[in-house]
Amino acid sequence: MNPPQILPITIKSQNSCNKSVTANLIMILDVEKEKQAFVTNMNLDRLLTRKLSKLYSKRWGIETSYRVKKDFRPKTTSKNYIIRLFYFLFSVCLYNLWELVNVILALVKQIDPKTPVIAAKLFGTILFRVFELSGIDPPLSPHNQYL
Repeated sequence: MNPPQILPITIKSQNSCNKSVTANLIMILDVEKEKQAFVTNMNLDRLLTRKLSKLYSKRWGIETSYRVKKDFRPKTTSKNYIIRLFYFLFSVCLYNLWELVNVILALVKQIDPKTPVIAAKLFGTILFRVFELSGIDPPLSPHNQYL
């Protein structure tokens, strides 16, 4: 396994205050020989970079889930608490359904369940298409008479 590379970098502010921050760019191959890179302001030796990479990779999954959940959240300008709560809870249900579908597909295909088989946006498109084909307005459609 190749040793991690630690490259010192300087990040300069783009506004007029001319401030800069020094950090380390860490480049490492993970156990599956995939390249990973992250930036930290910690002073690390090569042994600690592997441990930190494992910790960061767990964090990346959390960050990705926050970003993906936004894909399921409908946009609203309503100040009505009930509508906003319904939209939030509905988006949580859609996200959980997407996760479940991906886990089931990964098990069927016998692949790593950590990697989504279906992207979130494609899943949303498929759901809306199913509603269109059934002749029912999607629950969050502006045409739905109940909202």
